[in-house]
Amino acid sequence: MADRIKLPKMAPGQRYGRLTAIEFSGRDHAGKILWKFRCDCGNDVTARSASVRYRRSSSCGCLQREAATKHAMHKTPEYKSWSQMLERCRNKNHHAYKDYGGRGISVCDRWFKFENFFADMGKRPEGHSIDRHPNNGGNYEPENCRWATPKEQIDNRRPVTLHKRMSKNNTSGVQGVKRHCGKWQANITFQGKRYHLGTFTKIEDAAAVVHEARERFAIMASSSA
Repeated sequence: MADRIKLPKMAPGQRYGRLTAIEFSGRDHAGKILWKFRCDCGNDVTARSASVRYRRSSSCGCLQREAATKHAMHKTPEYKSWSQMLERCRNKNHHAYKDYGGRGISVCDRWFKFENFFADMGKRPEGHSIDRHPNNGGNYEPENCRWATPKEQIDNRRPVTLHKRMSKNNTSGVQGVKRHCGKWQANITFQGKRYHLGTFTKIEDAAAVVHEARERFAIMASSSA
């Protein structure tokens, strides 16, 4: 029989599936170590640390409930925006965490529940995505968010972020878009690989394609995590 993989000791802040370790909570009747965890859905749960570390438990039970009764809107654009918003702010392993949760940006308690998020934001117009306004301040909450077009997102983007991420040769002022032979080229890099998304007459069209690609890759990265 294969040896069990030895994992690092548990510590506050470590994530296991949807669970984030909070603190040691003693031992159970069998002498097994217990920890208190906070689930991404907002619930706190106490569980054996070994079960969580070896992924026999990866949520407070909400994963099982979701599997039994899948949310009626789980395939909608609104649900995908909501789940990605939570991932960016709460999952330290998410590729965009450093720009959101890592900067102290959080999601209000009310929006831990999708039904509340949808009631406040409504249906997502085609070609739009969630935007904090102004982008450089505030958290994800009803008073600070809107559905925005790629151009509105660009106009609202943090100048410091653009300065840090754009190539010195960038001629558009938009990350992933550059001027070439009188037109605008759209490109994106994902997991070390560069993708050419097309060439466009209008900068707005190139920016929109880049923005949509970022969303698709973000979902792919989250699904494979």
